[in-house]
Amino acid sequence: MNDADAPWQLQPVGIRTRLLMVALCTVPLLVGVILAGESWKVAVLAIAGAIVLALLLDRLMRRHRVTVDASGLEVVTAMYQRKLAWPELDLEAARVISLDEHPGRKPMIKTNAMAAFAFKGGAFRSRDLDKLFVAAAGGKRLLWLPTTRGYTLLLEPRRPQALLERLRELAPPAPHS
Repeated sequence: MNDADAPWQLQPVGIRTRLLMVALCTVPLLVGVILAGESWKVAVLAIAGAIVLALLLDRLMRRHRVTVDASGLEVVTAMYQRKLAWPELDLEAARVISLDEHPGRKPMIKTNAMAAFAFKGGAFRSRDLDKLFVAAAGGKRLLWLPTTRGYTLLLEPRRPQALLERLRELAPPAPHS
């Protein structure tokens, strides 16, 4: 099994979310062009631009992965990424949570992020106004992982517990004081 298929890898964005994004980009423009009665050249140019935008956004939503190696954890989602060294991760405090059971940790306010339908990627504020870096495709069970950088990672792997176990397995032992 390669890392792309691993159970600790981020849940891919669903086809429904991706198709809704394409529709959101193209259908209103198409309707506007038809209703405005513009020339066919303007219509073709507008529709081509909308399709290019839709394809770009689709590509960004598919840029959604985690990498765990000897240096730490890297999270890539949409046009955002965070690379954290092992000492910056608070693995002891990390938990698999359900957003239904912990509504205060739900991402609510986009501060520098992309969000479309079920997809969320980038920097958010939680309902409790805590800083989050989110990589989620719409699921309710997520890995809540505090960092020493002033924000918490909120990740949706295929199996959140598998990612937490993988991180704890690969993390270097904590230095004894």
